[in-house]
Amino acid sequence: MGNKKRKKNTRRHSVMLTICMVLAMCYFLAALIQLNGSVKREAQALAHIQEQCAAQEQENNELKRIMAEEEEDELIERRAREELGFIYPGEKVYAQSPVGE
Repeated sequence: MGNKKRKKNTRRHSVMLTICMVLAMCYFLAALIQLNGSVKREAQALAHIQEQCAAQEQENNELKRIMAEEEEDELIERRAREELGFIYPGEKVYAQSPVGE
């Protein structure tokens, strides 16, 4: 009779251990899936930042090229006129309105 009870307890422990192992595996699988998603998002963010970096380097190289070709005063004047809309005192600027207005 003691032997049957021992087998029953051993079987119960075996089932409980199996259930615990299955739950642990499910937990680790869910954590792995979540981690994989995080890695993919971070890889996409890294690719985006690398694209921005490449674009900025290209712009920097273009500005260096322009600076090498032009004198500093001419460059400053051209950028002030084109980008900021500055004019000399007393200078008159004429703007052409778009067709149809």
